[in-house]
Amino acid sequence: MAQPDSCRRARSTVAVYVLAVAITGAALFLAGGCQREVPLEERVKAYWDARVAGDFQAAFRLEEPGTGVNEEEYLLRMAKGNILFRSYQTGEVSITERDKAQVRLTLKYAIPGAPTPFESKLSDPWVKVDRQWYHRMPFKKPTEKPAAEAAS
Repeated sequence: MAQPDSCRRARSTVAVYVLAVAITGAALFLAGGCQREVPLEERVKAYWDARVAGDFQAAFRLEEPGTGVNEEEYLLRMAKGNILFRSYQTGEVSITERDKAQVRLTLKYAIPGAPTPFESKLSDPWVKVDRQWYHRMPFKKPTEKPAAEAAS
């Protein structure tokens, strides 16, 4: 039995709308509009795995954006550093505010020329920017003085 034209048109219209919604959703996802939020613990592991491996490019991608330090400056500072991280162990993870966290770490590291490796416990700061967790960079580019201050 043949369907009336109105049923076929309604199904075609619904199919077009469903397809349009699917395409829009895929485009937003690919453009980063629906970026999956990675749990803090995964980001901490990726960051410290990179630091221990000496992969400073990977570590830079997990550093807080907007600090004024570009990748070239970061890599230069890391290459000049005299601490060689050997291993780490994460402890308590505390989200102190909606967009701030502290991660307790035990770091084992060496300093060239020192006779034995060292171990330290510290609280490592993290911040959430655009739904992703980033390591709070230990150094930032100095900010310029306001024009009024510079003139005096």
